[in-house]
Amino acid sequence: MKILYIKNGNSKIENDNSLFIEKLLLKTKIEVITISIQNKGIISSLENIVKIRKAIKENDIHLIHCFNCYVGLLVFLGVNKRKIVLSFFEKEIDESNLFKKINNLKIKFTTRFFFHQVILESQKCATFLSRNNNCYFLPEKLNGEEFFPLDSVYNKENLNLNLSMTYIFYIGNNDLEIENFSLVNNAILSFKNNNLNLKVFNYEASHLKNQYFNSADIVITSLNLQSIKQITEEILLTNTKLISLENNDQLEMYAQIDNLHFCPKSSLDIHQKIKSLLVTSIQNSRDEIIQINEGKILSRLLFIYKMNYLWGNSRR
Repeated sequence: MKILYIKNGNSKIENDNSLFIEKLLLKTKIEVITISIQNKGIISSLENIVKIRKAIKENDIHLIHCFNCYVGLLVFLGVNKRKIVLSFFEKEIDESNLFKKINNLKIKFTTRFFFHQVILESQKCATFLSRNNNCYFLPEKLNGEEFFPLDSVYNKENLNLNLSMTYIFYIGNNDLEIENFSLVNNAILSFKNNNLNLKVFNYEASHLKNQYFNSADIVITSLNLQSIKQITEEILLTNTKLISLENNDQLEMYAQIDNLHFCPKSSLDIHQKIKSLLVTSIQNSRDEIIQINEGKILSRLLFIYKMNYLWGNSRR
């Protein structure tokens, strides 16, 4: 299968997204041809249509993936016999004035009737296009640029933490805080070790999450909200040891990662798990979780492409 990627040359978001997907597709037999166009007016749009047609003719394209509504509309108007996939980003949504709101109606119409499939960036996009039945989510790409391993000693010094102490950070929901924090606190106290320090970490308020995760010897989470998956991913991207007191469907895909440990809600079990992890070497959970995440994204993307390629206008 040959796919033509068309993106807006001025958009960093679209270019980064396209490059990430192209990298994943290197693992497959799909061939990707990429062109970049810019919106500079009517004459420019006509020139872009010619450029798109030329790329399709020269490369025997089976499917077109557009990373911008403007690009997608050009393809539909200029080459409407081809199957089109559109990546839809939050930045396309703008309700700042009446003109923008009218433009939003145009976007809703075109995304519903002009494209075979629309790949959504976020829940905001899904809400915006809630009437469309041709929309699909890709698993969200991990935020590896913001969360990454750092030297523990360096971080502790920068955060004014005592280098001789062993730090365990606790992250919990308000409704679970009292009960589960007490279990964790009792587990720590049972060590009778003054060098073992338990800190409650305010995840929502902190702007130094990566630094704090890297300075922790162990992080313990007790979360039953949707944020549990995101927080777990961020911690594992830093190669920090993690004990989760909640094991739900969102975390099932990460169950085999070495730095992630599920634990029953009892002080004795928590004590034993901490004791074990304090003498266990740190594992490279970052590479593991990135590999799992990219595999999920690629699998979903291939499903969308192949459904489009084999069945044309099939709807989910």
